[in-house]
Amino acid sequence: MQIPEIQLSVPSKCFLFGEYAVLAKGPALLVTFPPNFELHAKQGLGTNPFHKDSPAGRFWQAEAQFFQGWQIHFSDPFLGAGGFGRSSAEFALLYILRARIQGKSEANSLLAWGARAAFQALTEKDSSPPPSGIDIVAQIMARPPGVVLFADPEHHTLQDLSG
Repeated sequence: MQIPEIQLSVPSKCFLFGEYAVLAKGPALLVTFPPNFELHAKQGLGTNPFHKDSPAGRFWQAEAQFFQGWQIHFSDPFLGAGGFGRSSAEFALLYILRARIQGKSEANSLLAWGARAAFQALTEKDSSPPPSGIDIVAQIMARPPGVVLFADPEHHTLQDLSG
């Protein structure tokens, strides 16, 4: 089956608390909000559009044989200003793209926690403490505007407080 084009998006995010507490099995609270980060992909000879040392860049390199058949364009609504989830959005969108191309129809929750595990595997040796990856889960699962509480990230307990 040929897929001509794929367009994906995830919201911006901000931790209110707990970015590193989740590494010690503590809670975290995040908000998701517009504008969204977007990824546009179409079949064709592609090169890695992400910084080679970023999590998305490293994921692309690890899956280069798969992704080189795709031209990928990433759109940052903040134009690189930083602080609202660009790096996690790049990784989340690339992970979702791979699943979509492979025809996987995982529920958002399975996809989100799988993306977090893949992200953690790529980044665990990068810094101390390593990034939690909870923001990736929030960006995949929550629709803006949203408030997401991770009461027990170890057991994948998430509560949408947007209500």
